Amino acid sequence: TVDPATVAAAQLAERKAMMDSLAQEAAKREADRVRLEQIERQRAEERRRQQDELSAKEKQKRKDEAKAFSEAGLDFYRMGKFPEAEEKFRRAVELDPSITSHYYKYGITLYRNDKFNEALVTLKISETTEDSRMEKEYYMGLIHFRLKELEPALEKFTLVQNGKVPVLSPSAAFYRG
Repeated sequence: TVDPATVAAAQLAERKAMMDSLAQEAAKREADRVRLEQIERQRAEERRRQQDELSAKEKQKRKDEAKAFSEAGLDFYRMGKFPEAEEKFRRAVELDPSITSHYYKYGITLYRNDKFNEALVTLKISETTEDSRMEKEYYMGLIHFRLKELEPALEKFTLVQNGKVPVLSPSAAFYRG
């Protein structure tokens, strides 16, 4: 017969090994995200610089095109066609980098397409209104949760739960549990 203490010790060692492995994977993903964020911020800055060099007429044309792409992206998103929505939001971001709400919509669509690292980077870059800030934090929590990055997920869900947002706080409390 096997001693129960030996079994418990083996289970504890197995759990510790699994948690260490998850932590190493999370650290690698975080390093990748830092690199991706630097690259994306450089691209955004370059797009803004290029936009500043355009004539007023061309700037307005691009803003109008970006708005049309964003609206088309929302239509695809509502229909559940997330790959198509992703492409439309990506084009909106490229055409008008000055409107960071495009980044927010793009980030949520990346999440829906299971592109978690890219989604986190994009959401981090995005600027939101006070009304959508908790939703952004909630999605970031979901992404960390899906990546099994439990500490950052817990932080995000705690923030959302404490924000007392009627639609999101109960769900955040569930994920915290």
